[in-house]
Amino acid sequence: MSNVVVIGERIKRLRLSKGLTQKELGNILNMNKTTISHYEKGERCPAIETLILMSEYFDVDIKYILGINNLGKSYSSEIKLSDEEIIFIKEIRKINSYKNLIINPEGYAKLIALRTMDYKM
Repeated sequence: MSNVVVIGERIKRLRLSKGLTQKELGNILNMNKTTISHYEKGERCPAIETLILMSEYFDVDIKYILGINNLGKSYSSEIKLSDEEIIFIKEIRKINSYKNLIINPEGYAKLIALRTMDYKM
């Protein structure tokens, strides 16, 4: 599936979640219904300015609309990570079993806690 199709599907999903018609969304974004239809069908890709407007209107991360992630909301403003935490996350991602960690984070957190009890200062 191409990125343009994914973007179109995401736009349609967001529009429907607000209960809007293509015409209503077009009016909100100052464009016509046909343009919205082309986006949703994957026939055209919105300009970056339009994507920004959409992400602001729908209150979602632009990466969601682009199909880069599946999180509708941007959590970066809610969760502040220290430099050490960012380094830790980058190192965790290098581990072969990283996907298992994502599936069962609580289990891995307990395992890390148990293994690091001897290293507390």
